[in-house]
Parts: sequence; C-alpha cells; structure tokens
Amino acid sequence: MSSICAVLEALDDVVESLAAVDLDVLAPPERFVVLERLETVRRRQVAVSHALTARLEQFEGCPPVPITVADVLRVSPREAKRRIRDAEQLAPRRALSGEPLPPLLPETAKAWQAGLLDGEHLRVIQKFFRDLPEHVAPVDIENAERMLAQKAAVLRPDQLEKVALRLALHLNPDGKFSDEDRARKRGFVWCGGQRVDGMSVGRLVADPQLRSMLDAWFTKFAAPGVCNPADQSPTLAPSEEVAERDRRSHGQRQHDALTALVRGQLGDPKLGQHNGLPVTVIASATLQDLQAKTSLSSYLCKSPIRFVLNVCCCV
Repeated sequence: MSSICAVLEALDDVVESLAAVDLDVLAPPERFVVLERLETVRRRQVAVSHALTARLEQFEGCPPVPITVADVLRVSPREAKRRIRDAEQLAPRRALSGEPLPPLLPETAKAWQAGLLDGEHLRVIQKFFRDLPEHVAPVDIENAERMLAQKAAVLRPDQLEKVALRLALHLNPDGKFSDEDRARKRGFVWCGGQRVDGMSVGRLVADPQLRSMLDAWFTKFAAPGVCNPADQSPTLAPSEEVAERDRRSHGQRQHDALTALVRGQLGDPKLGQHNGLPVTVIASATLQDLQAKTSLSSYLCKSPIRFVLNVCCCV
C-alpha cells in the first residue's frame, strides 16, 4: 500500500505542476498537441480505475459493491453499475478452474488500456454487440470486435458508429432477427425517480407486437379532441369544434391515450388483489385540499377511475 500511495502522491504533484503551467505561452498548434496528450493520459487513468473496479469485492460490514462505489466516488448508483459492467467486459477473467481468460472484448481492452478510446467509443462497440442477432458465427464476432477496436483508435465515436452500422449490415445482410433476439431487447424502465414537479421519464423498447397494438390504440385514442383532460367532459367521439380547440402536441395526446388505456384497467375485478388490496389507484389528499377543491379533487370528479382516498386530518 505504501508503494501505491507514493505513486499517487507523485501523480498529485504532476497534476499540480500541470495546473501551474502558463498555457498562454503555447502557440495555437501546440495547444492541440498538449490537449491530445492530456486526453490520452486521462483515458489511461480511467483504464487503471476500471482495472481496479473489476477487482473490487464486498467485505464484512460493507454494503454491496455498487453502493459502496457510488458512495466512495460520489457518483450515482446507476453510474457505479455502468462502470462495474464496463470493467467486467474489459478486464481479464478466470475460468471456474482458475485458468486465466482474456476479456470479453479483448482487442477493445488493449486499445482502452493504451488510452486510445473514450467512453463514447466503448458505448458504440457495446451497442453493436447488443444488437447483433444470435445466429452470427463466433469467428465473425471475433473479427468484428478486432476491426471495431482498430477503427475506434483512429476515428471519432460518431464516425465509428457509421462503421459499426455498415459492419452490422454485412454480418446480417437480410436483417433476420429471431423472436428470441427481440425478446432479449424488450423492456421498459423509468429513467430515475420522479422529478421535483412529479413528472417522470421512461425508456421503452417495444417488440413488433406491442408496437402494432400501441399504434392501433393511438390511432383512435390519441386523435385530436379524444381523451383530453382539459375538457370538462373528456370524450371518445369529439365533434369538429372539440377537435379544433385541442391544443395538445402529438406527444401529449399519446400520453393521455396511454393514461386512458391504463386507467380503464385499474380497479377491474379481473386484476385481483395485491397485498390484500384490489389493484387500483390510491390517491392521497389532505382534508384542506379537498375543502379547497384543488386540481386533485377536480380531477377525481371527472375521472372514471375508482379511487380510494386516504384523507389525512391534522389535529
């Protein structure tokens, strides 16, 4: 540990010296040369950090590794998990028998450790392999990884993305994807918690069946004037006048159509119970809110949802 501390102290001294350099004395071309060298050194430091991350283990009294990494580095748990996944793909592995194995992305790992790649390069390569169908031969996958690593060392990430697209078309010229390929990619997640205004952002990757069903639903229920919460009495068959006064954007109409879809199912006896309670919406409001006829109580009056109210009375 003492030898590592000595190296880190030397690194701190070098950074301090760099920060004290008068960069104004550099000619304009020289500034680009210095910037490139600094970027390479920074990337190599990141590679060393990932190598250490791959060797982290949970010890007694320690929270799970992702939480500990997030706390120690003061990054989000999501970022900590991303770094751990990256490290697992770029670090050497061992078989169950103890035999050493190369990284999952061996050529990419070499370029990464040399400081030739940025995180954006890595994202492009990772996405390329996530999107490949399972029928691509292992030898083709190995050659593709080598080629992308070589190109990544000399191209920008946006340029590498174009190369990756052409390579994907070459490996799968007919665009064949099995149901298993699609099922592997499907999903919906919330991108973080609720914002301060209560809004949330989600990411949906829909299979062809869900996409077709949603498109059909939107055709009817996301049309102008339909399911408009701004109307006193939202309707499914709006008149021309109602449709013309609808000022919602296309995205807002689709949002409201999804709301109507889910709202129509909540409280349905067919959904059964969860934790002993019927599957429905539980809306909480204070007695003062209800007496003041806030937007919540107004919405409850217009909404066809079966609500269970928790009225909080403060004595």
